[in-house]
Amino acid sequence: MPAYRLVAFDMDGVIFEHRNFWLELHKALGTYDEGLALTERYLRTDYERLVKEVPGRLWKGRDAQPYFDLVRSLQYTPGAAEALKELRRRGFKTAIISSGPEHAALRVREECGLDYHYAHDLVIGPDGRFTGEYLHGDPDDKTAELRGFAARAGCALQELVFVGHDYNDVAALRAAGLGVAYRPEDDGARRAADRVIDDLKELLSIL
Repeated sequence: MPAYRLVAFDMDGVIFEHRNFWLELHKALGTYDEGLALTERYLRTDYERLVKEVPGRLWKGRDAQPYFDLVRSLQYTPGAAEALKELRRRGFKTAIISSGPEHAALRVREECGLDYHYAHDLVIGPDGRFTGEYLHGDPDDKTAELRGFAARAGCALQELVFVGHDYNDVAALRAAGLGVAYRPEDDGARRAADRVIDDLKELLSIL
C-alpha cells in the first residue's frame, strides 16, 4: 500500500451528520418553498443562476444570526472528531473540501484541527447581514481543490486519500490515490471508491 500523507474529507454527510445545510438555512430564514423550487430547477443545470437567485436575491440583506445558529447546531458523525485528531497525531495532513458553509469548516478547524480547508462562503457584512455575495468553486468537481492541497502539502495525488459519500464527490474519489466512500448515498460514489466504510474508525485501520 502506498504511503499516504494527506487525508481530505467532504464535510456534510462525512464529518457532520448529513443535512442539506442550505435547505436547512432556507427553513430558518423562511424562504424554504421558493428555495427548494429554485434548487430543484438550477442545482444540476445552472449553478450560477441558483447563486444569483438565492444568496443574491432571497437572502441579501437578511440577518445572518440564523446561519450561525445552524452552524453551531451541526452534529459530528460518530467517530469523526476522534478520527481527525488521531490522523493528525499520526502525522497525516488533514483537509476539508466541501460545497457546504465556510464557517462550518472553520468550526472543524478550531475544534479538531485541520491543515487546509475549502468551502463555499456566504459573505456576511460588518452589519451582520448577508451581502448577497457567495464565493464558490465547482460544486460537482472537487479535483482542483484536491490538487491544490496536494501541492501545498508537497505530495502527489497518489499520496492523498479522499473520503466522500455523494454524487458530487465522484471526481475527487477517482482522482485521489485512495478514494474512500463513507456510507455512500449515491451509487456513483460507491462505484468510484476504492474502499467503502460504515465507520470512520475503519479509516484509521486502512491507513
